Amino acid sequence: MTHWTDALLDEMAVQGDPPADEAVAAHFGTRTPRQAAEGGPRADDRALLTDIATHGGPAPQRTSPALEEFMAAGLPLPVWATGPGAAERVARGQDVFAMYGLQIGSALYCASLPEGYAAPEIARTLVATAQLTGNARRRIAETSQFVLDTMEHGGLDPGRPGWTAVRRVRLMHAAVRHHTAPVRPGRVAVNQEELLGTLLSFTWPPFRALEKYGLPLGDDDREAYLFTWSVIGAHLGIRTDILPLHHEDLPPLDALFRARHHGPSEDGVVLTDALIGVMQGYVPRPLRFLRSLPPDTIRYLVGDDVADMVGVQPSGWARHLYEPMRDAAGAVRLGRLGRWMARRVAMVIGRHIMTSFVAGELRGDQARFEVPEHLAHAWRLRNANERPPVDQRGAARVDSSMRLAPLRSVPRAARQRARAAATG
Repeated sequence: MTHWTDALLDEMAVQGDPPADEAVAAHFGTRTPRQAAEGGPRADDRALLTDIATHGGPAPQRTSPALEEFMAAGLPLPVWATGPGAAERVARGQDVFAMYGLQIGSALYCASLPEGYAAPEIARTLVATAQLTGNARRRIAETSQFVLDTMEHGGLDPGRPGWTAVRRVRLMHAAVRHHTAPVRPGRVAVNQEELLGTLLSFTWPPFRALEKYGLPLGDDDREAYLFTWSVIGAHLGIRTDILPLHHEDLPPLDALFRARHHGPSEDGVVLTDALIGVMQGYVPRPLRFLRSLPPDTIRYLVGDDVADMVGVQPSGWARHLYEPMRDAAGAVRLGRLGRWMARRVAMVIGRHIMTSFVAGELRGDQARFEVPEHLAHAWRLRNANERPPVDQRGAARVDSSMRLAPLRSVPRAARQRARAAATG
């Protein structure tokens, strides 16, 4: 377990990602990050970010040997990520994602992203980047695709989608550092501390959400999932001497990060409003009463303090679903029924957004969005590589087989753990 201190995070706040930064610097010539920040983004800066965001890499007319070499290189990983048993632990972590992916997806949209937006420095960088790379729907879909690509079985193997995705993200971060001034003097934009905070947000909030859904992970599954994300973090250029993370790292690291960064900001509110708008925008008109699910689920998962920071207000009937479960007595009183209801809501949100992103790509609203075959099978989705049909008005129709599967789609082992937690 790493000893997490302000001094360590201060050190990380001035560090970027040298291999990616060197590739981008070589691409742009001798223009340093400080010169770029003072001069503002140039047209080719914007073009590079747009290419990476929408096409997975630089366009042929704008690439360079430095960028091509970085995208193709097998960057070294630490021994803990490649040694005996590492591949098996990664595979087990990916199995956990396949088992609980819909609930984890709900936690990504309703907990991980809002908690990240509660950090004003991160929110400001995200807003600045979003202005260069597209609308909120596209950015959220890209984040979801990144998770799917890296958590697919074998996704981190050379040449596979996850392997390519982490290099693309590293280049994007380096390009942002090259022309974006840090929020605070003496810091680096998209620095090592912020990258660690992102890794934390993809693990700790989902763990807490699964517990609230009545699906607590066992110790081995939790450590395997954390190990998998630690390997992803190493691929993303996070300092490997502070990895892999273990479960006992998360509470003190989360508390330290909140104390250092959390607070209200206009950027955080803007990002959260856009996120809620994306989730609500996919609700069909006949089901408009479900529009209160996203904001009320966010408030339930992240708590009132963070929800207030990012401007989430209780919006409707869904708050009555969650309110009785917000304290221990209420959770005990509702027991299995309450956890079943929360788990069901999570599946509705996760599945609906996944299928809506597939339909969104068909309409041209966003870049590629594909659910890998084995994940589509585990989540009872129709073949994710077969696009839903389009009617004459150009509106995508989601096939009926992509609707929410019955509760038995939660694997038996998960239901057994949920029953044990409910009776315990």
